[in-house]
Amino acid sequence: MEYGLIAALIAVVIISAVTALGSTIKTKFNDVVTGMGGTAGA
Repeated sequence: MEYGLIAALIAVVIISAVTALGSTIKTKFNDVVTGMGGTAGA
């Protein structure tokens, strides 16, 4: 039982980190493309 709770907690932390990092990378990519005079995709 305890191992399941630990695994679930670790999964939530990993998913949160990947989501936040992905959003940051997308924002930076859009900034670079805009700075180069292009149009970023959705």
